[in-house]
Parts: sequence; C-alpha cells; structure tokens
Amino acid sequence: MKKIVNIILICNLLVLTSCAPQGSESSAEKGPIEVEMWSLFTGGDLAYMESLIDGFNNSQEKYEVVMPAPSAADDYYTKVVTSVAANRGPDIAISHASKIPELFNQGLTKDLNELAESADLDLTEVNENILETLKMEDDKYHALAIDTHPTVMYFNTDLLEEADLVDEEGNIEMEKTPEGFIDFFEKAQEELPDIVPAAVPSSGYDVFTIWWAFYFQMGGTPIYSDDLREPEVTMDKDIAIEAAEYVRRLFQDEEVIPLNLTDPYEQFQTNRALSLITGVWGTGVWETDEEFNFKAMPVPQLFEKPATYGDSHTLFIPNQGSTTDEKAAGAVEFMKYLHENEAEWSQAGHIPANDEVIDSEEFNDLPYRSDYAEVVEDVEQPSGTIYSNMSIDTIMRNLDEIWNGRETPEDGIDNLEKELDELVK
Repeated sequence: MKKIVNIILICNLLVLTSCAPQGSESSAEKGPIEVEMWSLFTGGDLAYMESLIDGFNNSQEKYEVVMPAPSAADDYYTKVVTSVAANRGPDIAISHASKIPELFNQGLTKDLNELAESADLDLTEVNENILETLKMEDDKYHALAIDTHPTVMYFNTDLLEEADLVDEEGNIEMEKTPEGFIDFFEKAQEELPDIVPAAVPSSGYDVFTIWWAFYFQMGGTPIYSDDLREPEVTMDKDIAIEAAEYVRRLFQDEEVIPLNLTDPYEQFQTNRALSLITGVWGTGVWETDEEFNFKAMPVPQLFEKPATYGDSHTLFIPNQGSTTDEKAAGAVEFMKYLHENEAEWSQAGHIPANDEVIDSEEFNDLPYRSDYAEVVEDVEQPSGTIYSNMSIDTIMRNLDEIWNGRETPEDGIDNLEKELDELVK
C-alpha cells in the first residue's frame, strides 16, 4: 500500500510539473527584454546616444536597449526599409522628420498614440513647429522628435577681434542686410587677407541650406504642397532665382566664399577661416577643444522674415511582426526616457524638441546653445509629403550647377522646377 501511495505522489508531482506555465521563471532568471535600436549617428552624436542608452539601461531592469554599429549614412534608410519589410529590422530606429511621411506611406511605422498613452508619454510635448510634421493622415503620431538641428553660423572669436569686427562687449558688428552681410566679409578680407571669410563647401548640403534660408527669408513658399502622395510643386520660381543669385554672388562675384575649399571644417577649427555655416552638431565637437574660441548665432535675417533650414531627429517603431508587444513597450519606455533627458542629448549641439527642456536650467547652463535656441521657431522644415526627403538631392544637384558657374540662376532653377515636377508625376 505504501508503495502505491508513493507512486501516486510521484505521478501527481509529474503532472503538476508538466502543467506549470512555460516561462514561469523570474524576470531576473530570464533577463531583460532586449530592444534593438538602429541609428545613423557617428562621432559626437553617437557617443552621446550611447551614453543615453547606458543611462536608460541602468535606470531599470525590465528592458535593455542595444545598438549595433551604425550603418553608413548614405545607405542607412535603404537598410532600414529592406530589413523591416523582411521582418528583420530594429525594434526602434532613428529617422529624420522629413523621412517619416515616406516611411509611413510604405507601411513601415507604427502609430504611437496608444503605446505612448500606456507609458504616460505625452507626444504633444514637442515644439509646435515640429509637431505637425509627425502627424500622418490617420491623425496619429508616427514618430517622436528628440531635437531640431538647424543651420547656424559659427565664428572664430579670436579672428573676429583681430579683424575689429566686434564691439567692446564682444557682439558681432554686422549690418543685417544683403549688402551689409557682404560688407562684413569684405572687411574681414581687408583686415585678414590670408584668412577665408566664410568657409562653406561649394556643393552639397551646407550651401543648399543657405539658399533654403534666404529663399524663405525672401517670402518663398514651400517647395511642395502638404499632400502626402500627390503634392504639387509650389516653389516660388522668381524668389528661388533671386535667392540663388544672391548666394551665387557670394561665390562668384564677391568671392567671400572661395570655391572648392578642400575641408571647410578643418580650416575653421585651425584658425584659417573666420566663419562657417553648417548644422548645430559642430557645437558639441568644437567645445571639446579648450584652445579653440568660437561663438554661434542663427543665420542672420537679411531679408523680409527670419528663417533657416532645419530638420529633426526622431524615434519611430517599425511596423513588423518581429517587434513583439513587449519590445514595443520597451521601445516607447526608451522614447520617454530620452524625451525627459533631451538636455543630455543637446550636449551634441542640438536644440531639444521638448519645450520644457529648452526652459530648463540644465539646458540653459550649457554654453553656446542658448545663443541659437530661439531659432527653433523660425525653422522651415521640408513639406509633409513622401517626396520631401528625396527631393533634397534633386535641389542640391541643380543648385551646385549654379554655384560652380555651369548654369545661370534662371536656367538652374528652371531645370530644378522641371525635375521636381517630374519627381511627383
């Protein structure tokens, strides 16, 4: 009888064991839920993002964000699109705001509204100038902006003083008019003949953003209408020509921006250029050099209204089966952490997208950023259409022909208008 009882007890134990729920181990035994993130960051941006990921991982035990080595910027989006389409993409990824409409149209983004609500993340705590670019036609947000990175001007303060271009308080003495801007750099040429007045590449992104800033300062209209899939070209051709002619003068007639500079950034940092016009990411790089003295300011308003070029880095959750509900929840928790810690991210030079962070003591204690933070209200971002991001290459290529003297502003903009129209047909 005793033997029978023992057999029954053993059988009961086996039944109970087999019925125990699979995966009932403690979370500590299973380890944190891994959330894979992709980015296109390099240099200082990459270092600051890695620091924020470490901060998030150390702040809780449920999730662990991991970020593989970033892809090259020129093939990053191709890799994201093909990987997500094949259900092998990241659980969270960086995208420029101007790219989100295109990713949404391809069905590659999750809407964030419900996920954010469950994490107590307010998606509307973002500067209004950025916010509406991230709301898609389903009236839901598909990305969270973490910054604005506008085009600004940098000046070597030692050279400014040497050329007597600042007042007693160190303020730059520049008449903010089209001719005053040129006069400022001509004076620099006279005082410092061996120094480049304005170091800007004569092709590509930086000079495109200068044209963009002046085009909108002159009252230019958006390049495209905001229709997601079937926009019209709404560029003001006459103003586009006028802005192109002004920038062309800086290269060709006044020669305050030399053509074909080999490395404008290196020339600026080695005291061989008075100024540089580029994105705010330069701040986080140059401030680490204790012997290099510089200041930053918005692109000056030379025409009717303040305006500059800018885009935003955003976080989005790819719409794919491999991103489980648990991973998506972890992704949005990381979004919330980054949203609340944008002051740390702004150490890379960017302007926080979170207005509360812009007003915070932590952000305002950082040097340089407050000199251009207000420009976020004047940023003219690309239109909310699937063609906005891809059209930038078209614009740059046609403008490069003008800066380098191969096309007149009239012919160059005429060609640009035709190509923009063909792009959306």
